Amino acid sequence: MYRTIIIVILLSGYISPSAILTSAQEAETDTQGGRKQIEHMFSEPVITIIIFGVMAGIIGITLFIAFCIGRLRK
Repeated sequence: MYRTIIIVILLSGYISPSAILTSAQEAETDTQGGRKQIEHMFSEPVITIIIFGVMAGIIGITLFIAFCIGRLRK
């Protein structure tokens, strides 16, 4: 039931892509260097932890797959 409601909302244009772009553009602020920076809800340490976590997950999965392949080849 919820799937049909979501599809109807998306197809009706109630949430338009231009509204999303407008809100993202409004969140941009000028810095002293003249570059525009988007405001977000995470601080720099949190973003760093998220990036390292994703990297560790990818490396861990790769090593796990290599380990499983090594065990299967024995």
